[in-house]
Amino acid sequence: MRSFMTFEAPGGEPTDTETEEPAGRAFADSLALGAEGHGLLQEAVDQHGSYGWHFVAGTSEQRLWCMLQRSDQWLLIAKPEVPFLKRLLGRRADAGSHRRVCEALHAAALGIPGVSNIRWFTEAEFQNQQPGAEAP
Repeated sequence: MRSFMTFEAPGGEPTDTETEEPAGRAFADSLALGAEGHGLLQEAVDQHGSYGWHFVAGTSEQRLWCMLQRSDQWLLIAKPEVPFLKRLLGRRADAGSHRRVCEALHAAALGIPGVSNIRWFTEAEFQNQQPGAEAP
């Protein structure tokens, strides 16, 4: 499942010099609103350390922790949350719910003015700098 989305957009210094917050709050808010528009937002946007923003989206079957940060491009990681006990029992992330959230995030990104070159990757594709795909 492709859980890593990169995109290009204007602006985006790693830190907003006026507020000392990481850049990208408006992008994170727009992506979270996209999830909310599909009934998928579970937890609102909050700052993630000194370098990004996170929120939780998902269904009753599967929650995804979503983190947006700026590096060479914008990077959104949508990581399924699978509780430890469920992993011990051999359960995995619900692929249908995971796909549904990623598709909602993709649609939201397409609606953000100035966003271009959206690419989706598996973790291995991203780490190996492979070209990825145009959709989740």
